[in-house]
Amino acid sequence: MVSVQLTTMLPILLLCMVSIAPPPAEYFIADRGNVQVLIDAEGRVVLEPKVAAAWGYADGVFCFSDGSRVGYMDWTGRVVVPPVYVYGEAFREGFAAVQLPDKGYMDRQQWGFIDLTGRLVVRPRYWAASSFHEGAAFVLRNDVSEFVDSKGRTIPAAKFGWAGHFSDGVAPVEKDYRWGFIDRQGRMVIPQVYARAEPFSEGLAAVTLLNETMDRFDVPIVGSGFIDRNGKMVIEPKFSSTEPFSCGLALVVEGTTWQPSRNRSGRESLIGRVRFIDRTGKTAFEVTTAPGRGVVSRIESFRENLAYVEYADGRKGYLDSKGQLAIELGPGIERGQAFERGLARVHLVPARPGGAGATGYVDRSGKLVWPKVSAVNASAVTVEPPGQHGRPGPTSPSAINPLQ
Repeated sequence: MVSVQLTTMLPILLLCMVSIAPPPAEYFIADRGNVQVLIDAEGRVVLEPKVAAAWGYADGVFCFSDGSRVGYMDWTGRVVVPPVYVYGEAFREGFAAVQLPDKGYMDRQQWGFIDLTGRLVVRPRYWAASSFHEGAAFVLRNDVSEFVDSKGRTIPAAKFGWAGHFSDGVAPVEKDYRWGFIDRQGRMVIPQVYARAEPFSEGLAAVTLLNETMDRFDVPIVGSGFIDRNGKMVIEPKFSSTEPFSCGLALVVEGTTWQPSRNRSGRESLIGRVRFIDRTGKTAFEVTTAPGRGVVSRIESFRENLAYVEYADGRKGYLDSKGQLAIELGPGIERGQAFERGLARVHLVPARPGGAGATGYVDRSGKLVWPKVSAVNASAVTVEPPGQHGRPGPTSPSAINPLQ
């Protein structure tokens, strides 16, 4: 019985209620063969945990598996939460969602939250749980979605079908296929008049109006724009799709249309004009989707002032805020991810066709800091200074595949 497990677990967890010293530098979990190690921003190994798997480094703590259960370890290698959970998420705002074993058949209500001491601060009674944002976490219980605080208290009247996280004091919620925004008291402060709504980012929220998306062939899809905290539409809803603002820019598409599919059995979209706009709605730069060497096949939103891009001719790298290719990744790298805390995770080309490729990290200069260049093809990364190519370009961050 889970009640027995909780009773026997609590003394163990109480023993772990000690403070966690902040790490002296930014650390990252990296793959080394079939195991994970903790490295610093220069690619130096600072910890080799003897665990089956490690992930989710945050707040000086990361999740680990002993091959059977999941616990938490700090950056010194000290186990701060014993491996007693089925699964665990990374810490955010000092709390982490954890899953206990089910009581029995069809019993899924075993997600709760722990703090950095390992103490269960919200008892496990949810089917699913997300990370905390602004002191509240989205949870699912008995097919009802709601928000709870760090003491497990439900936000009043906050029952809905689905939701995004809190940002700028409000969260997007959906009920009966209509989206609006609630505040921390559960009040609907922006009416449910949208077909889609994203959390606020940099003071604006991406939304799509109801009944505005055209379903007819060859008619541009419209209806997506941006509202401010008062619910006022401040960037005209003329776009086919929008992504949240990041680093002062938002990725948008305008003029997408539906076309009959190639086999005429359905439909497919013909992507329109892809570009980044600023907070006034003015175009910062466009993404080239016309045939030619500069055609973009994938583009992501900005993170830490760089946006990951892939070109149809196989090139890939990161664009700066002017749309110039600031970092070009070499042929030894298969694809990249967004920058986070100064490094970007990348996937290396497999050593053997059909094999599994390793992962590594590049810094903002494009240098491969992990694994060391001596361990991979030295041509894995090439660095081009901003403006070298002069071509327009633009979680994982939000991404658009213009050629699909």
